[in-house]
Amino acid sequence: MIDDLQKQIDNYKQLGNIAEEEGNFEKAKEYYQKILGFLFQLDNKYEIAIIYHNLGILTQKQRDFIEAEKYYQKSLEIKLQLGEIHSSANSLYQLAMLAQEQRDFIRAENYYQKSLKIFSQLEDIQRVATCYHQLGIVAQKEKNLKKAAEYYQKSLEIFLQSNDIHKAASSYGQLGIIAEQNKNFQKAEEYYQKSLEIFSQSNDIHNMAKSYHQLGKVLHRQHNLEKAEIYYQKSLEICLKINDIYGVGNIYNQLSILFAERKQGEINVRCSIRAILAFSSANAPYDLDGTLNNMRIDYHNGLFDEKLMKRIWQEE
Repeated sequence: MIDDLQKQIDNYKQLGNIAEEEGNFEKAKEYYQKILGFLFQLDNKYEIAIIYHNLGILTQKQRDFIEAEKYYQKSLEIKLQLGEIHSSANSLYQLAMLAQEQRDFIRAENYYQKSLKIFSQLEDIQRVATCYHQLGIVAQKEKNLKKAAEYYQKSLEIFLQSNDIHKAASSYGQLGIIAEQNKNFQKAEEYYQKSLEIFSQSNDIHNMAKSYHQLGKVLHRQHNLEKAEIYYQKSLEICLKINDIYGVGNIYNQLSILFAERKQGEINVRCSIRAILAFSSANAPYDLDGTLNNMRIDYHNGLFDEKLMKRIWQEE
């Protein structure tokens, strides 16, 4: 009987993984719930905790945060009862991510600190670095830039020591954002270039697009419009290639602002309209409103007239 149950568990795990990969989270949850039933029959508490954790991740992806937290807490409770300290730290980390996604930064920091303490005690250096990185993000969200930079530096040092270059690139990128927010544009550019170099070496085109965009923005803020446009265009080329519609909207919006500063009305309108279309397709109402507002300002400033706007709109 035990062998039969295990076969069914393995089959449903495979089906659950396939459903999750296909983005069918509800179907994946159904399979995991069936697995839970079998595991309760076997009284396999550790595997039950793992399935609860997986159900939490799936439910979080569906943005049902209350239900996701219930699953994570059930998983954590079992792991603590079993003395599974490392796995408990993973649950605490996931609860921190969940709180962060809900912008509950105080709870997020609390869970990250608890997770960090355990990973430090167990000398899991990689997870320690990841916790520092996430604590940096939380501090940054709370506008505590000094504290954020300290956390990012700690994560960067560990990533470099352990030769985890790809994650080091992410830390460089965040340090670039901090420097830019502090108006230290030269330092920000240095960090973004380091990040870009690493992502280019690993052919991570998604993060290359992000780095090009960041370099474009920091040069734009220094009024180096020619160089900023080059980086924006490189980012746009990648976003179009990988069908990152939201990214496409972001770049066209930045380009519209750049061309407005150059008083180039026609190309400004064209970029604004392309940004509007992209943000509409990506279901990004906040960004859409921002672009529309910029367009109204440009219109009232005489950058273009209604006739030009209608013609380009028809062409697009």
